[in-house]
Amino acid sequence: MSYSRTTYKLARRNGRWFVRYTMCAFLTPEMVSNYWPISMDRSNFDPGANDADGADLMEGSRPGDPFTFAQHGFRRYVVLMNGGQTEWAPGMAESVPIPPPVQRGRKLAVRWDAGRWLKLTAKGWRDA
Repeated sequence: MSYSRTTYKLARRNGRWFVRYTMCAFLTPEMVSNYWPISMDRSNFDPGANDADGADLMEGSRPGDPFTFAQHGFRRYVVLMNGGQTEWAPGMAESVPIPPPVQRGRKLAVRWDAGRWLKLTAKGWRDA
């Protein structure tokens, strides 16, 4: 199973709004989340609505384009600070380990490689 999925979600942390970017680490078995601050004066969503926190965002087609999502039946957009030329918020990164696959019966050697777990079979290394 490959864990290379990248997601963008709207997230509220410490009273501020961010775009949470989550991706699978390539060299280590963990999911890493970084938070980028958004420009509230250039975004058009309802921050008081219950459906805003955790909303799935769609990335714009070009760098600097706003992220979009649906809220109350309307298309809304979220703009990053400085037109996307910003760094993720320091101290806000999160890392969650991805455990090795559960094995029943004979235990095979496993390793993490390029965003996925592999197991050593008689035919060589295969997706776990």
